[in-house]
Amino acid sequence: MPHPLTNLAESFKALSEPLRVRLLLLMLHAGEMCVHECMLVTKHPQSTVSRHLGALYKSGWLERRRQGVWIYYSLSGSLADWKQQCIQGLFSTHCEDEWLAQDTKKLRKIRHQLATVPYATDTVPDVG
Repeated sequence: MPHPLTNLAESFKALSEPLRVRLLLLMLHAGEMCVHECMLVTKHPQSTVSRHLGALYKSGWLERRRQGVWIYYSLSGSLADWKQQCIQGLFSTHCEDEWLAQDTKKLRKIRHQLATVPYATDTVPDVG
């Protein structure tokens, strides 16, 4: 049987990568995001983004849903109180940081372009 602190340590370990914290705070600010949006905002390849989102999902920070070929991630609706407080603390510390404002602006532009560009569900538009 694992030590009672194992889950706590794994949760914090999931936040040990800057990209993961960036994605978590962006989702807190902007809501649910698909993997493609995360790729375009962060300018990281799909494999990197998926790996980091998977780690956040596995450690309970995020939940996910599939819609066709798209996978959407959002903050878990069943976060423990301490996790909610941790995210809120991180957000209140960084909510006025320029990088978050730039990421949010990029995401708004990407969402506008994705909403106005017709494409098949198995392809993705080039909005970069």
